[in-house]
Amino acid sequence: MPLGVFLSGGLDSSAILAMVRRQTRDPILAYTVGFRRQDLALDIIGDDVRYARLMAERMQPLDYHEIELAPTGFDCWPGLVWHLDEPLPDPAAISTYLICRAAKERATVMMAGLGGEEVFGGYPRHLAAKFALYYRSAPSSLRHSINGLVSGLSIASPNKMNPRRRNLKKFLKSAALPFAKAYLGFSSYYAPEELEPLLGRSVATEEVYDRHLAHLQRAAPLEPMNRIFYLDLKTFLPCLNLAYADKCSMAASVEVREPLLDYRLVELAMAMPARYKIHGMEQKYIFKRAADPWVPAEIVRRQKAGFSGPVRAWIKKDYRERIAELLSPATVRARGLFDPKEVRAIYDRNQQGHEDYALRLWAFVTLELWQQTFIDRNGETPLT
Repeated sequence: MPLGVFLSGGLDSSAILAMVRRQTRDPILAYTVGFRRQDLALDIIGDDVRYARLMAERMQPLDYHEIELAPTGFDCWPGLVWHLDEPLPDPAAISTYLICRAAKERATVMMAGLGGEEVFGGYPRHLAAKFALYYRSAPSSLRHSINGLVSGLSIASPNKMNPRRRNLKKFLKSAALPFAKAYLGFSSYYAPEELEPLLGRSVATEEVYDRHLAHLQRAAPLEPMNRIFYLDLKTFLPCLNLAYADKCSMAASVEVREPLLDYRLVELAMAMPARYKIHGMEQKYIFKRAADPWVPAEIVRRQKAGFSGPVRAWIKKDYRERIAELLSPATVRARGLFDPKEVRAIYDRNQQGHEDYALRLWAFVTLELWQQTFIDRNGETPLT
């Protein structure tokens, strides 16, 4: 049975494919997920297909396949929520499932690049944490002026600058906080004070972040950036990325393996000074240098593009009515978990382009579908 490789067009999956090619001259199965041009205009996700094709050309002989994640991708989400068994609101689960389902006829094992960002410091929030060290030393008057300018930026219409505006807005919400709380703010959908109107009660920072702060405290002897890499290895990686990858691949009867999480590589990386991972403002520095001989420079230098799904297009266009129904005030009120007016305000501000709350809304949608499956129907397999 041939071996399959997830090929996202990013550094991690490209490096894995290159290493597999060094071990064999036999054809290798490779799969990538692409998105419609109109979806790319609304979302933060990158155009993976262009880079995946570039890598595929270098790695021949390659049995290369592309899957377009059309709006119908949303239709499988209720069923995947059942397979996930818990409300994991990551649209990348859909892409994972569709790749594995397509590959199943040819391969029962797929290799993926999960873990590369956590081990070598590749997420935008990692760079934000380092940049915030300098931001906090700037005069308060300058920071106040920057906040005033950024708060008025609109993301209402499709614009190639929108992802940067979204990230800048999120950065400024937490950048002035102490190091640990700033990083947790970069990693979160909400600041603790934003949860109070949503939940209808006061929420302490420690209540929201207690387990994360405990991991950071355990890693106190490490330098600051390695502390947050340790935190991600203990929380974000196993509780989200590995959880959805394992469950959604198993739903298609495919096993996913992650070479970048070999314990020897993880131990080596965690023993390195953080400057080898984020060198100046260049992320994954040492991993990029190691990949230089085998991965095209265009991919090595490519800006980090998340492995996800076009949720912004689904929420604003393709499934607008269905999602509005799932998040209607009557539905939210009946569940009794959130303030219906606050959920509606989040929805309206997102739809009007005042804020980018797509992932907050996707989490609400996921939680509602989970409740329909495991509370209303007692865990019965959904028909969809």
